[in-house]
Amino acid sequence: MEFLSDTLKYALELDENDISVDSLQVLQEGGIDGILLSLLNIEEESTLKNSPHHFVKEKDNGEKELLHQIPPLSLNLRVVFAFNCDNYIKSIRKLSRTANYFHQNSWFAPGETQDIIQTGPPGKLIMDMESLSLEQLNHIWSISGGVHYPALFYRVRLIELEQEEAVEAEHVETVKVNPDEEEPVSFLSPAHMKKHLKEKKKNGD
Repeated sequence: MEFLSDTLKYALELDENDISVDSLQVLQEGGIDGILLSLLNIEEESTLKNSPHHFVKEKDNGEKELLHQIPPLSLNLRVVFAFNCDNYIKSIRKLSRTANYFHQNSWFAPGETQDIIQTGPPGKLIMDMESLSLEQLNHIWSISGGVHYPALFYRVRLIELEQEEAVEAEHVETVKVNPDEEEPVSFLSPAHMKKHLKEKKKNGD
């Protein structure tokens, strides 16, 4: 959130007090004069939820090793930029500039903005503008006392938070797939074992 605020502040040449990060309730309290960035919801990215925890990596000597690493946490943030400037026309103009900026700069990656702003994103950010129904808008603006403000709604997706380094995992080495087999079968990973069992079942073994 701080990164988005600082990025927009730099892009639109805003003063320090022209943009704030807070809840929508402050609009009702009259504490915002400018742009308000607010977080509406956080969702886990379901398509990456079942990413594998194990992977095989080849060493310099050609040997393969099984590594274990918890996949990074990927989130979708639902955010809103609400515009409450001195007058309505000014709010619409800033809304237009904001929409145009994120249309031309729809994604951000760590290290690519360090020369212009101090804060950087925790991972790759992708900005997707969202269109809300009148029912959804009424529900959201009820938080701010029922007053509708010029606003832009975005889904900020795939925030890959820091993950631990991969560590060596133990091989599955002494599994007898078939009791009649003389020797146990060695696998590099659970996924490797599942693939072997599936092939045996397909072949009728």
